[in-house]
Amino acid sequence: RKAGLTPVIADVKCNALKHAFDTNPDKNKIPEPYALLEFGADENYIYIINSVSNIKFNITISDDDRQLIIKNTNDKDAIQGFVQRYAGQLQDVLDNYTKQHKHSNKVYNIYVSSNTPLHVDDASSEPFINTFITCLTELMGSCKISPCTFCNHIEVPAEFAKKVNAEGNLSSWATVL
Repeated sequence: RKAGLTPVIADVKCNALKHAFDTNPDKNKIPEPYALLEFGADENYIYIINSVSNIKFNITISDDDRQLIIKNTNDKDAIQGFVQRYAGQLQDVLDNYTKQHKHSNKVYNIYVSSNTPLHVDDASSEPFINTFITCLTELMGSCKISPCTFCNHIEVPAEFAKKVNAEGNLSSWATVL
């Protein structure tokens, strides 16, 4: 500030995911606004993208829910409770967005990604993310909820994935996109 500059905080991960999404050949078929939803033990937010602006809304989870994600449990009741709490916050965000942006359509397409462990032999998060998406879709029938598949062509060598998984926070991978 003393130099006459205005500091700006930028969330690189949100923009990295948006730019990865922009490479999707079907992007032009997807109406705006759409959203990228990140869920996991470390980060939880929805990033709503429209032609005017991009807005990030944080979603809060409890320590118990964080442990549920980390343990990748098969306890259906615990998972259902977590997803219900998550869906409640998500619906509040979408309702507030619609009220504040009357010029815009409602968010219909939501693409889910997760910072839970990468898909390697000893740390697969796929079953949990699939369960999360299935439960969330049942609770939020007015939205089309899909996994982020626009980065599926990217392969991470197992030796690197295991090392990053050992660190516990996988946010670093997003900046590579």
